[in-house]
Amino acid sequence: MMQRDERTLLRQWITHYATLFGLSNLTVMDNGSTDETVLSTLKRAQARGMNVIWGNDTPHDFHFKGGHFKHIIRSIWDREGGYDFALPVDCDELLGVFTDDGVSIDRADIHAQLNALIGVTRRALRMEMSLFNVPGQPGWFAIDRSFHKGFLVADTIETIDNGQHQPVSRHEPGFHATRLTYLHWHNRPLDELRHHSRMKLDPSLRDLSDEQLREREGTPGVPGAHLIRNLFLREEDYRRQYDEKLQLFVPGLWPGVTRLRKSAQESVWDAGAYLSRNPDVSAFAHGPLYHYVWRGWDEGRNLR
Repeated sequence: MMQRDERTLLRQWITHYATLFGLSNLTVMDNGSTDETVLSTLKRAQARGMNVIWGNDTPHDFHFKGGHFKHIIRSIWDREGGYDFALPVDCDELLGVFTDDGVSIDRADIHAQLNALIGVTRRALRMEMSLFNVPGQPGWFAIDRSFHKGFLVADTIETIDNGQHQPVSRHEPGFHATRLTYLHWHNRPLDELRHHSRMKLDPSLRDLSDEQLREREGTPGVPGAHLIRNLFLREEDYRRQYDEKLQLFVPGLWPGVTRLRKSAQESVWDAGAYLSRNPDVSAFAHGPLYHYVWRGWDEGRNLR
């Protein structure tokens, strides 16, 4: 993972992944942090065994992080061996897994999925769907079925893009889909989101006027251009951006049960009832909840 001054998210990230894999299996590249709280957090974790790489301080390093990930995996991890998967991840992403009954961030559930993947393929591995936290709605995540992320089996990396969306294996083309997903804490308080978005812009964009920035929003090949939209969001639009998307409540983070909602309609998830109503889903490899959010709600499948 590469980060810079992620005061709000860094401790959560370290706690989550250390619980899953142990501090000694984590590598964090610092991209020139100046926040004393962040630096102190990194140094304490480093003293306890986390690998911290200092010195990748420039905007170029951030926009070339895929290259840095590849270098670490090939020149250190592949040479030393002793690992099963390389998981390039951002600071706002917590690994989870679709179980039959909900999305889990529990270590046992995640390890069960990873263990099931060992020896299955030499292709790149893919998380087909991502979950984005809904602003102002603790525990609720909007499901984005087009936002996929990737990771790799040990000793297979050919290339990895800066967004970690489509890593490529040098052994087999294509990808192997998994039950894994990321819970993205992308939607922090709006002022904080604007600050971090501006900080991550390519230097060529930072001194432009608002009008010039709007003209370059989403420009292909310009690092950070996809972040420009965040600078001009209205609070109301920011909070309502997922109103028309299917949303999922994740009870591992807040008390409650797995629930689904779209617009004003909300339902408690019941895997047994969904399978009883839709017996063909029992043959779906990734389970009933994954089936419903991946295609079942589009097909108008009954939850009960």
